[in-house]
Amino acid sequence: MKIFSVAEMIAAEQAAAASGRSYEAMMEAAGKAVADLLLARYEMAGQPVLVLVGPGNNGGDGLVTARYLAEAGANVTLYLWKARQTEDDIVFRQAVALSLPVLLAAADPDGGRLQALLGQAAFVIDALLGTGTNRPVTGQLADILRLTAAELAKRDHGALARLHSLQEWRPAPAARPQIIAVDCPSGL
Repeated sequence: MKIFSVAEMIAAEQAAAASGRSYEAMMEAAGKAVADLLLARYEMAGQPVLVLVGPGNNGGDGLVTARYLAEAGANVTLYLWKARQTEDDIVFRQAVALSLPVLLAAADPDGGRLQALLGQAAFVIDALLGTGTNRPVTGQLADILRLTAAELAKRDHGALARLHSLQEWRPAPAARPQIIAVDCPSGL
């Protein structure tokens, strides 16, 4: 597997576009590759999958991945950092056509719904930011990433973590989900 630097990735995308390959076709290929990898490694049917979707092409890659996983029987939920333009956004329309649950971050101001989704997910797909990110993460996105990190940290603890007596025993949180980043982890 070749790992590209940001500059190499941008150059590769530009070369593909110059040769006539559309960004939609590139998103389709990237999203399908992520889904194919997951489907080859895991039994995805019935698995709760949370896709964190950004507004750009990386989010588009995640939407394609979501579509393929849903078609394979996974229980996919989309959490959108920002609204996507439905008229021009083919990959979003395709995901919505599958009746996937969609939650917009603006409709979840305290992050409670995101927290609940993270608590149930067996897989979290990070399609928030891609290789083109060139500024610090702030505002609502920073809040989403902080809440995500905190919720996932809760799931790192085993059943006997901090157990002092049987009277204090509580069921442990589910094991930490598999986290898959499209391009690179957001906030890196």
